[in-house]
Amino acid sequence: MEDNQTEPLPPDQAWEALLSTPESEIFLNYEIEKAKQFIDNPSKQ
Repeated sequence: MEDNQTEPLPPDQAWEALLSTPESEIFLNYEIEKAKQFIDNPSKQ
């Protein structure tokens, strides 16, 4: 992963950059699925 930015991005841009990477998409999808399962079965964690 190439990163030629030396200064931190503003939060909204940093979030967009994060969302544009495939790894974070996979992670977010995983988190969403976990949340759905938790909503469906709150007793099972």
